[in-house]
Amino acid sequence: MRPSVVCALVLLSSCLPAPALQIRTDKLPWAVQGQPYQAQIDMVLEDRCIKADVSFALVAGTLPRGLVLTSFGLEGTPREMGRFRFTIRAANDCVSVVKTVELFVTAKPVLQVSTNELTFEYHVGGDVPKPQTVLVASTWPNLPYSVATNGAEWLRAAQTNGVTPDIGSSLSGDSAIVRVNPEKLAPGIYRTTLVFTTWMGANAPEISVTLKIVKE
Repeated sequence: MRPSVVCALVLLSSCLPAPALQIRTDKLPWAVQGQPYQAQIDMVLEDRCIKADVSFALVAGTLPRGLVLTSFGLEGTPREMGRFRFTIRAANDCVSVVKTVELFVTAKPVLQVSTNELTFEYHVGGDVPKPQTVLVASTWPNLPYSVATNGAEWLRAAQTNGVTPDIGSSLSGDSAIVRVNPEKLAPGIYRTTLVFTTWMGANAPEISVTLKIVKE
């Protein structure tokens, strides 16, 4: 069977060559008003079309005040908040392509935790207390966060995903599983805090943790 006939029997899209230049970025990372920002615009450029460096140009829409297009992507310090949709053109001497991308400029992210206090009780010689769960959410979707135990060697906190839920997620928060290891400690009351932080965070919520060790 001739190649042209074979091509007619499969999906048309599989018969067409891939564009020599593609912009992969759809949504840019969120930006904080008044804070320095830099984001790369990802591209794919075939070897057969590398004749010169690719440059960007704004062809529709507006950028937030304070941000500019560079050969890398976007950078600057945004001076206004909002949702911005704009169309950029990427081109070199060989090929060009246009694409509409989206950027949110907002206030600093705020972390939210499901409780402000955890209490564990351990009876010497008995079972180790069961772990407890803290839900971590944020005013930003899909936001990486960290949790620290303030140096308490008897306390551990393990994040399930390490990021807050994305837009449209059925989850109310990412689970941080908190465990204690009291077996090498003397009877008494031990206290520390869990501290939750994130990049550019407006807050760093703390959870008080109390461990009571009782000798039978």
